[in-house]
Amino acid sequence: MALTPGITGRLLYLVGEDDTLISSGQREQIRAALSAAGVDYELVSYPGVQHAFFWPGTPPFNAMARNDTWVRILALLAS
Repeated sequence: MALTPGITGRLLYLVGEDDTLISSGQREQIRAALSAAGVDYELVSYPGVQHAFFWPGTPPFNAMARNDTWVRILALLAS
């Protein structure tokens, strides 16, 4: 979190709510640090989605999150 103030670009953070590697408490710490540092960011948390939902071959119930992720990434890159 100490390096957060050094972020100068836009940040898109996409995570599954059921990710066991990044807890909801950690997500809130990240959100608070980004806000406090004035970073231009968007944090999207997908309900019922676990870690690595973006990788090919993940369970079909993650397809909606994966598709939304692509839309958000492409929009960020296009802006």
